[in-house]
Amino acid sequence: MCNTIIPMGGGRSVCMPDESLFVNRDDELKQLNALITKLDHGGYLPKSVFNIYGAPGIGKSSLLAELKRQWSSGRYRLLFINLHDRGLPRETTQQKKFCCEQLVAQLATDAGNTPQIAQIDEQLQQAPEDERFDAIGAALVRLLEPYKANQIIILMVDACEQATDACFAWLERRILLPLIHEPEEQQTRLLCLLTSQLILRWRQHNVRRRVDLIALEPLSPEATHLQVNALLNGRAAGTHEQPSPESLSLGQHIYNLTFGHPLATKKAIERLVAEAGQPAEYGAWLSQNENQQSLSSRVVVEIQDHAIKSMAGKKLSSENWDILEALAILREFEVNVMRVVLPTYHEKYGEISQSMLLIYIRELLETRLAIWNSEVRAYQIAPAIRRIIARRLALHKPELYQNLRAKAQAYYAKQIETVMNNRHVYLLEYLFQRLSAAPPRTLAREQLSREFEKFLTKHYHLRDESLKQLNDALEQDKELQELLVQHDLAEDLFTSCVQTFYVAA
Repeated sequence: MCNTIIPMGGGRSVCMPDESLFVNRDDELKQLNALITKLDHGGYLPKSVFNIYGAPGIGKSSLLAELKRQWSSGRYRLLFINLHDRGLPRETTQQKKFCCEQLVAQLATDAGNTPQIAQIDEQLQQAPEDERFDAIGAALVRLLEPYKANQIIILMVDACEQATDACFAWLERRILLPLIHEPEEQQTRLLCLLTSQLILRWRQHNVRRRVDLIALEPLSPEATHLQVNALLNGRAAGTHEQPSPESLSLGQHIYNLTFGHPLATKKAIERLVAEAGQPAEYGAWLSQNENQQSLSSRVVVEIQDHAIKSMAGKKLSSENWDILEALAILREFEVNVMRVVLPTYHEKYGEISQSMLLIYIRELLETRLAIWNSEVRAYQIAPAIRRIIARRLALHKPELYQNLRAKAQAYYAKQIETVMNNRHVYLLEYLFQRLSAAPPRTLAREQLSREFEKFLTKHYHLRDESLKQLNDALEQDKELQELLVQHDLAEDLFTSCVQTFYVAA
């Protein structure tokens, strides 16, 4: 959804994001507002380009829209390039023209720009050539220079992954680089915010060194409760009002299906309102297993549709949607674990070749639902989306879900025994599968502690550096801690076992 700006004298309209869908992002707002405050008081930003990245539907566009609303005062000259626009062409030269037209449409509303804008607009109407767009980019940058004396320039570029590599390289070289390439002792009254599903790759060193990252994570259960309350009451979700007990209960039901994914939560509430009757009946409706199945399926379909829209018209095979569902029980995957898990999902994958598996992986990467994590040297599905799909599998095919968990658990148990490098990674994944397979509140503390202590005694030594790696990884694994709490166990159960192992040794 967007709001449309129509420039004076006609020309291309500009689609601005709709801030009505914004959900609680207090930490990110505080961080970015602190930057503006620093610029307002004459401060210097060593990092003036911020790449806001996260999974499809996580709320990047909505965050930009909320910032646009907050920063709409005359002290700032806000410019917006919306690559989410349905009118975005697929060809590089036309994309460059599209970006220039968006900037021209916004700058044309300012008094005093008419002669320069008319000249730039005339160039845009001529036959497209790369050299001409380089000149147009330079003219736009020159047009922005006088603004720095009286205003802070805020440039927002939404959905950078939609641009071709060549178009994004042009934006970086011809727009960003000239705007920020000044001696560090000079005051640069400029802030650039670019959203993308993955971390952007920069070609210009003088841009790269000025870039900082902001990762948008799924919302917490508390923030999801606020979003649910806001969606049901038609108010913005950034407030600090306390939800009612009924709203908290409903919010927990929704969180157990959407795991803090804002778009998924929105779609779940829309479906709930359409099918569940009166608000007083929402809780009872959601407590029924068949309704949870229906809602979960609707959420997964919406996420799939959203992912396809971000793929520039490409389509995923039906087999790859099956593979995505099978892999959703795994926090990390590569070809070897796929060979173990996929035949359990369906026998047709029993003899699948490695080259075919790599093709499926490539298709998943194109959706940006899956990424390559260089730290663990494995592929991963975006956490909230992985949990949503796994939840749907558990509701619709509980026996298959348990079989897949058991197969994954056996795989990681074997890896712990046979692979010394990164053993702590396999141990964490084994524990994750162990806790995920068991229904909530069914694991005894003593049983789980003894099992974990056996692993420590067999595979770790007091002076072993890998023991510290394991302890650090356990402290940072919030999802594993959340699973422990679901079993009414202390979230530091495993780290306490490590400390006990130290003392005993």
